[in-house]
Amino acid sequence: MAYFIRAASLAGFEDLVRHCGENPMKLLQEVGILACQLRNPDELISYQKLLDVLELGAKRCNLSTFGLRLSSSQGMKCMGLVGAYMCQQKTVEEALRIGQKYIYMHAQGMDLSFNIVDDIYCQVEYQQLSIPEFTSSQKPQLTLGVIFKTLNDLCGLKWRAKKVLFKQPPNKDDIDFYQQFFACDIEFNASINAIQFHSDFLKQKPIVHQGLTDEIIHQQFEQKKVSPEQNIIALIEHTISILLATGECNKENIALCLGLHPKKMQRILQTHNTSYQVLLDKVRKKESLRVLALGNADLTNLALNLGYADFSAFSRRFKRWFGVPPSKWTAQ
Repeated sequence: MAYFIRAASLAGFEDLVRHCGENPMKLLQEVGILACQLRNPDELISYQKLLDVLELGAKRCNLSTFGLRLSSSQGMKCMGLVGAYMCQQKTVEEALRIGQKYIYMHAQGMDLSFNIVDDIYCQVEYQQLSIPEFTSSQKPQLTLGVIFKTLNDLCGLKWRAKKVLFKQPPNKDDIDFYQQFFACDIEFNASINAIQFHSDFLKQKPIVHQGLTDEIIHQQFEQKKVSPEQNIIALIEHTISILLATGECNKENIALCLGLHPKKMQRILQTHNTSYQVLLDKVRKKESLRVLALGNADLTNLALNLGYADFSAFSRRFKRWFGVPPSKWTAQ
């Protein structure tokens, strides 16, 4: 089965490769990734191509810590609107549960788990279900580096890791860099890939980064020539599309993701002569037609991914929109 990952996972790739004196466009081309794909953080790229370009980057740049260095350009912001939603939770623990639940929206085939180690420490562990063990030496570096940066973003500057565990064996020449990056004990040849830290941080409220939403707006629309007034409506639509499949798509959560009070978002919608329901229908229409046009769509899964309780509810709505049920529309 082919897996995909958001292009945000390569944020900082071009700058890092150029810093090493290499041509990032050439490396991307060699593995079959279009440079324009990296301009949209939500663009899906082949997971295998991601692995290939990470390993190629490490080789051409002669940098065995390539993945770890790349992670320093990422963190919470690379999670997009899901990251913004995590920041709005009541506690760091709830934020991590959200990340665990919706990691598939960022990286398919990845399992993120959060659990308590003992009375003092807890850990975030990741497993890559889509590739054999030790296929890539760079991906564990990138993933644990991003998790580390994300925890730092959530908990603030006082947060410290107790230990970082890597399944992969150590490169003796890199151990000092690992310890400098993580500022804690590093265990190689471990049974899991994980980061352990003090459980006290779970009770605190996540740090809300005021510039996060603005940065997401910039990432989403820097390639689109739209006005600031159009940005907010387009961003609301985008947030709806992201949260639809989670079962938690509602006005309150949309507002939370965007750092707005629900009443303020309601006023913005009224100013633009629209409503949440109108935008919700617009996004659902567009997504349903996109999926159906691909052919051989699983209609039940489509209904669930659009936030409907079952297929019959989706079918009734679709017929109201287009005059025929989805099965007949596909046949026509």
